[in-house]
Amino acid sequence: MARGAGRPGLRAIADLQEAFDESDLPFRVDLLGCMSCPSNFTKPLRQTMRWCSKVWAAIAKLLRHFSDRRLAVNN
Repeated sequence: MARGAGRPGLRAIADLQEAFDESDLPFRVDLLGCMSCPSNFTKPLRQTMRWCSKVWAAIAKLLRHFSDRRLAVNN
């Protein structure tokens, strides 16, 4: 599920789907418009995205903390 500033145009979606189709990925990628999906499909995705964002923010904070401590020890 991707979010952005605006809706991608049909050409952009077609180009992206073509790129996925021609890629060497070992799995299939289907592009769906969120507006055409039922809420019982998109709601869990949105909840998972919020959770992942919080986890990545916490990881980034920890990395900055340990990086700052390492720099202080080395200086």
